[in-house]
Amino acid sequence: SDGAEVNDYGTNPASADSINIGRPEDGEIWTLGKKANIRWNFEGAVGDFVRIELWQNGNLVRKIKRSTENDGKLNWRVPDDLQAGDGYNVYIRSKAVPAIDDIGDATFSVKDATSGK
Repeated sequence: SDGAEVNDYGTNPASADSINIGRPEDGEIWTLGKKANIRWNFEGAVGDFVRIELWQNGNLVRKIKRSTENDGKLNWRVPDDLQAGDGYNVYIRSKAVPAIDDIGDATFSVKDATSGK
């Protein structure tokens, strides 16, 4: 259909084109200095690369990866200088079609293993 042709250029993403974050799960705890698992699924014309960001309470905290392969998984070492706290989300969006994105419904916490906070 004509819609599919438009879609090839990334100007009119169909509702079938989506990214869905699987991990972190709700209530998960990330520990400073340790590896955290980020997992996502995608459907449709999402493209070969995605951008992954870390948000807290509706604010961008930092880029996790400016560009990484859209293979559904990333293991990220949580930086030691990240602020311990609650209300974190992961946000993933297509590099090719920025309108295709997901901010995880799950909120998770970052803890400092040494202080226990």
